[in-house]
Amino acid sequence: MSVTRHALFAGSAALITRISGLLRQVIFAAIFGAGVESDAFLVAQRVPNVFRDLFAEGSMSNAFVPNFAKTAETEGLKSAWLLANALLGFTLLALGVITLGMTVFAEGWVHIFADGYFDTEGKGELTALLVRVMAPFLAAVSLASIFGGMLNVRGKFFLPALAPAMFNIAIIIGCLLPTSVADSLGIDRIVLIGITATLGGGLMFAILLPSLYKEGFTFRPTLYRHPGLGRLLKFLGPALIGVGTIQIGILIDLQIASGFGDGPVSWLDYAFRIVQLPMNLFAGAIAVAGLAVLSAQVARGENKKARRTLSDSLSLTTFFVLPSTVALLIFAHPIITLFYERGAFTPADTLQTSLILQCYALGTVAFCIHRVVVPSFYAFSDPWTPMVLSIGTLVLKVPLALWWTQESLWDDPSQAILGIPLAHAAVASAEVLIMFILLGRVAGGYRRAFYKDIAKICFASGVMAVVGTFAIQPDQGLLINLGALLLSAMVFLVASALIGVPQMREAMSRLPLVGNKKRGLPPHVDPDTAAALAIHYGAQTAVVAWADGTATITTDRGTLHLYAKDGILFARTDATAAPQPPGPVVLLGVLDTSGRPPMLGGLHLEIGADRTSFKALGDQITNETPLGPALPAA
Repeated sequence: MSVTRHALFAGSAALITRISGLLRQVIFAAIFGAGVESDAFLVAQRVPNVFRDLFAEGSMSNAFVPNFAKTAETEGLKSAWLLANALLGFTLLALGVITLGMTVFAEGWVHIFADGYFDTEGKGELTALLVRVMAPFLAAVSLASIFGGMLNVRGKFFLPALAPAMFNIAIIIGCLLPTSVADSLGIDRIVLIGITATLGGGLMFAILLPSLYKEGFTFRPTLYRHPGLGRLLKFLGPALIGVGTIQIGILIDLQIASGFGDGPVSWLDYAFRIVQLPMNLFAGAIAVAGLAVLSAQVARGENKKARRTLSDSLSLTTFFVLPSTVALLIFAHPIITLFYERGAFTPADTLQTSLILQCYALGTVAFCIHRVVVPSFYAFSDPWTPMVLSIGTLVLKVPLALWWTQESLWDDPSQAILGIPLAHAAVASAEVLIMFILLGRVAGGYRRAFYKDIAKICFASGVMAVVGTFAIQPDQGLLINLGALLLSAMVFLVASALIGVPQMREAMSRLPLVGNKKRGLPPHVDPDTAAALAIHYGAQTAVVAWADGTATITTDRGTLHLYAKDGILFARTDATAAPQPPGPVVLLGVLDTSGRPPMLGGLHLEIGADRTSFKALGDQITNETPLGPALPAA
């Protein structure tokens, strides 16, 4: 399969998931609006999601994937499958106890997450019922997360990216089922949605099993003490602290919001999902790509290049996110109207949700920059600074949120709920500012033009804000205001082009119809290695010699030497004439897409239908079946 087709399939799966997730929110809001049922469902769903984020898609996932990959590479795939089943046995045992606890003590969990619900008759009880209904969701989605990580390590990306869409589709189907279905079962309609959500979690891991079986995996959870399990569990402590502080912050927001009656929990959730759009669309992608380059440069001691990469990642994120912030601040009401105002979601809900969105939007830049700076600390081998700051942020957020939600501080006491997103945005901004300063010291500063680029982006965003403020017409209908939003975005792009924002040129160069279509190795590959591969790209060869952990490849264009240093693969060439050996081969570069840093890349040889991947393991060369998509070396 070509790189283009591989990327297209994986990207289309992620796109399907995101579209289905947005459609799920739109349909759910239209049917249930922002009231008792939606509030109850969102908190009940949050209870298992906290443990999922902690153990499955948070700390456990981050610890398991690199250990599984390392075990497969150093001890063989059979040992890796044993490690996976040992983890599954440990995980299912722990999650079984947690699920039982959620089922038996459901009311207690509601008190922990949203004690104010019990002030409304039947609301706390309904939430507890939904907690019991959705308790099995935890085990289902945790299995899906572990299965997805295993498939990613094995070079399978489409189904893991598509799996969350099964959950979205299940809820959509539940929402669209006629009320008579719930009536015939003798349950409330929102309880039916809880049942479909749990079934959707089951579908998430069920669709992944066939692919794993094809890879040779057999689902046999065990309590066998695999040596790799001990190494894995050692990673959990620091990871749990970092992820746990985020979950505690979410819990505090829910607890405070639950005391404001019916609707606020839903308004907060609907608004924050809109704020997450620029994070998911821009910051996440930039963070992954930037981290791959940064990790390799730091490992090679290329400090100047590392500073430039870090600066470019931050400025490119700002280029996309700052105008997004302007759009969310000025056009919050028409945006919420477009996404949510239909059915049970009333104009009053739109007003409240849009006000909350504007408060969250004040922290959008910080939320997105956070996605870039935190992994950058890891690239510089400093995981402790983000952890300490996350704890400090939590300590600061609690009193600030409690203070800003006092009704006495607001002219309209009903708007005190805005203190929650304001506190979230304020502490996140302070945290990221401190991280930015400390990261600059760790990296040795940012490149000279960095601040100049940021100033230009701020200027273009300011022009956009002025145009948007005058263009918006609150009383002129949705289409007119969406047109004003589009006009404002075009003004930002034109202003960026006129004042020469470098990130504008960079973004345009990436467009398929505008940019350079030449493909090649990832930018983090050593320049001399890239040059050596370019010479031998498309050469004819069938001779590979091994000696002292290095590989020598003879082609009709000379001799290519592969060697490893500190886990990084390098290539050099003697471009002298050599006898042409038989057998076609194409030398290719490969980008490691395992999702774990450092994505240093490897080299692929294709000899007929066979493919061999050369990788660096410390200072030794290894060869095995390639795990990532190939990128042309020239």
